[in-house]
Amino acid sequence: MPLISIVVVISSMEREKELHSLADSLKIQTFKDFEIILVENGVNCSNEQIALFNGMDLKQVKSEINTGVAGGRNIGIKNSSGKFVIFIDDDACFSSNEDIQNIIRSFDRYPSAGALSFKIEDIKPESRGKNIDHGGYPVRRGKRLDSDTACSYFFGGACAFRKKIFEDIGLLPEEYFFGCEELDFSFRLMEKGIDIFFIPDVKIKHFMSPSGKSEGQRSYYLIKNRINVAFKYLPLRYAIIHSLLWSVFVFLESMRTSSLKHYLKGLVHGIKKIQAVRKDDNVLSAETIKKINKLMGRTYY
Repeated sequence: MPLISIVVVISSMEREKELHSLADSLKIQTFKDFEIILVENGVNCSNEQIALFNGMDLKQVKSEINTGVAGGRNIGIKNSSGKFVIFIDDDACFSSNEDIQNIIRSFDRYPSAGALSFKIEDIKPESRGKNIDHGGYPVRRGKRLDSDTACSYFFGGACAFRKKIFEDIGLLPEEYFFGCEELDFSFRLMEKGIDIFFIPDVKIKHFMSPSGKSEGQRSYYLIKNRINVAFKYLPLRYAIIHSLLWSVFVFLESMRTSSLKHYLKGLVHGIKKIQAVRKDDNVLSAETIKKINKLMGRTYY
C-alpha cells in the first residue's frame, strides 16, 4: 500500500503539454512510494496522455460527467489508498525532485497539521519563458512568506491532506462546482481545530491554462459562490461586508470582461440561496473567527 496518493483530475483535453510537465516532475521524485489517481472527469484521456505515466503506479478512474473540481477530487479520495492525499492541477507541476519528500517531512514535523499549502508560481500564458509571477499565497500579509507558518486557507492548485481528515469532517463540498470549495473546506478545518500550514519549500509551477470556463461563467460562479460561502460560515456582520466587497470587485471585473449579464444572474442566484445555506450549526464560533483574523485570513474579504 503506497504512503501517498496523488490525485490528478482531468476535465479538459487541452492541457497535454502541461500534463507532460506534471508527469516528468513526478518521475524524478526521490520519494517513490506513491500512487497516481487519474480522474477522467467527463473526458476520455488519450493513449498518449496515459503513456506519460508509464512506469508509475497509476490508477485510472472515470466519471461520465464533469463533476467539477471538488467532485473529481472526491472521486480520487474514494479510490485512494495512501495515508496522505496530494491534489495537484493538471496544468501544474512540482519544481524539485525533493517536493514529495518535503511534504512527508512537513506532516511529520507538524503533527497538528491536517492540510498543507504550498508556494505557487503562476506562469501566465503571455509570459511563458519570460517572467514568473509569484502568487498563490494562503494569507495576505503584505510580504512574501519564506518560512513555514500556520495559515487559515490553502490554495487549491496544489495542496496535501492527511486522508483521515476526510473521514473525520467529510469530503470536499461539491455544490460550488467552480471555485470557493477551498475556502469552504478551510473554514471547516479551522472550526474543527485542524491546522493548515504553508510550506514554501514546496514550490509548484502553475501554468494557468484555460479552464474551459468563459469569462461569463467565471463571473457567475465567483459572485454566487462568494455570497453563499460567506453566509454559510461567517457571523452576519462579516458575511454582509464580505459579500458587498466581493460584489463590487466582481462587478468591476464583469464590466471589464463584458460579462455583466452573467454577474447579475450569479448575484441573484447567490442572494436567493442565502436562506438555504444560513444555518446556526454552520456559523463559525467566535474563537475560530478570532484565530482566522489573527492569521489574517478571509473574513471581511
